[in-house]
Amino acid sequence: STPYVILVCTGTVFYGFLGLLITFDIGRRYCHISETAFSSLTIWLASSMLYYMYFEPSYANALSTFTVGLFIALWNIYRDQDRLQGWLLMGAAGGLMILTLWQDIVFFLFPLWTWFRFSYRYIYQKAWSRLGKLILNGFALLTSGTLLFLPQLLAWKILYGGWFTMPRPNFMNWRSPA
Repeated sequence: STPYVILVCTGTVFYGFLGLLITFDIGRRYCHISETAFSSLTIWLASSMLYYMYFEPSYANALSTFTVGLFIALWNIYRDQDRLQGWLLMGAAGGLMILTLWQDIVFFLFPLWTWFRFSYRYIYQKAWSRLGKLILNGFALLTSGTLLFLPQLLAWKILYGGWFTMPRPNFMNWRSPA
């Protein structure tokens, strides 16, 4: 119906801009503000972001900008901390990210890289209590991410008979992504 279409389109534009703002916020921590502003503006105007925000707002691509931005922002905050709550939040944001666009699972490489880096450091330093906490954090990350992605897995299992089913099998080719 018309109200549904209006809300979906408005939500896509809102979350697309929010994703750009999150990207800007992450960038300004590492670069000069003018470079970050130029980069964010370029992402918005010179990529497919503009198209998916205004011409195809029912697609998940602009929403994916928000969820990936949120996930990376949380990773940026909590990656050097041993706080369980941060790793739970990261996992939840990661589950939402993958639920929005399943190909975004590749962004889970960031916290996994952090986890392996710290694991190696703690083993080398023989910091066993910190390693135990890190193992718990990694478990929390994967568990909260899986719980948020579980509805999609259940839908695929019910509709297509498999837990990891691509409804459009020839749509995504990792060797030649479109």
